[in-house]
Amino acid sequence: MLKKHKDLLFNPKYGKFGLIGMPYFLLFPWLDVIISLLFLFALIKVVAIGGLKELAIFYFFMCLIQGLLMSFSIYIDREDRKLAVISGIESLRYNLLISFVTVEAGINYIRGISNFLE
Repeated sequence: MLKKHKDLLFNPKYGKFGLIGMPYFLLFPWLDVIISLLFLFALIKVVAIGGLKELAIFYFFMCLIQGLLMSFSIYIDREDRKLAVISGIESLRYNLLISFVTVEAGINYIRGISNFLE
């Protein structure tokens, strides 16, 4: 999308979409990859120095907060309440998948490999 509409990027003629929206689509996926890598290195460091108790406490509270947010969203959208059960593990799997796809797409773009969405 960015390659096709690069004329919109940082272009004040297109208002907030050109100045905020398009740069967001350019920068945020890579920021997410960087944060995911930093989290992975921090996780490895915590495991290496024996801070598993602190990691478990952090993960518990992260899952609790995410579960509450997910439950609130499910309540608002009137969705199946069983979805709240998977909220603790869903974010780990989904974020890793999105980071992997972002890096793979970036590498393919740099190498000049066209994807099927163009």
